[in-house]
Amino acid sequence: MSTDPAIAPPLDKPTPPKLFWSDVVLAGLGLSTTILSALSLALLNLRAHVALYAFLVWGVIPGGAICCGLVSAIGFELGARVLGKRPGRVARAGILLSGPLGYALIFVFQYLLLDVNGTPISSVLSFGTFVDTVIRGATIKFGSTLHTPQLGAAGYGLVALQAGGFFLGGLGVFAMPSMGRPACAQCGRYLSEPATVTGSGTAAELRPQFAYARKLLSEANSKAASTLIGALPQNDASHRLRLETRACAACELEYCRLSVLEWGYPAPERGKQPPATWIPVTGLDVGGQVSAAGMGQKGVSQV
Repeated sequence: MSTDPAIAPPLDKPTPPKLFWSDVVLAGLGLSTTILSALSLALLNLRAHVALYAFLVWGVIPGGAICCGLVSAIGFELGARVLGKRPGRVARAGILLSGPLGYALIFVFQYLLLDVNGTPISSVLSFGTFVDTVIRGATIKFGSTLHTPQLGAAGYGLVALQAGGFFLGGLGVFAMPSMGRPACAQCGRYLSEPATVTGSGTAAELRPQFAYARKLLSEANSKAASTLIGALPQNDASHRLRLETRACAACELEYCRLSVLEWGYPAPERGKQPPATWIPVTGLDVGGQVSAAGMGQKGVSQV
């Protein structure tokens, strides 16, 4: 979202070490589901001869691998919800690795668990030889009876396709609700639900109120800004002045967005015109981060 210049200068507050370790914990939770998913898929293939990850749509789209890659990375979404924290750099790196790692672990678990007449395959073949044998012996099945001959060296192309599917599936976690939820720029913890206050008036009437509310926010006095806006008329005027505030209890910071709104049509999306709604007036839309009232610090980051 684009806004006007922020409410105040940036706040220089380093992330505490414990928050780094909480991100490591989140990465651990996420990768645990990657390991469990790989083990489950390997066992399903060995015991029931069903390789869900090998399912192809129209013979070329790795639909099974994409779905399995998403499942293998779902722990990052669940962990984010449990910890109340958006993934940081460590956890995001884990998400990127989860798909390919999960696919590779399927071969590892099959190698460790497979036996022939009671003899572990790991005691007969090296891991590299086992993987090469499996890849070269792969076939593509069409329907219930038709399938190709063994692919040989072309099997490596199929493996690359499936690995890419796992990677794409893992990326799907980034589109899940917890990943897009507003979070503190300092610590990554999820912000509280927004507290919103509005007042009505004409554009000319609201401009000075906007300027005064912005000044109060720059002084870390969001309560006074809320009181100011709440005292304005509450009617069906042509414009509205709105203050939206979210809080991070861990950092004692508030995130505010102050806007003058007018009724109109947003920019078209994908060639379609969205319905009319309240949209920010150009030049009268600012957002930022300020310390909690009474803390004696102030600062912002763009909303």
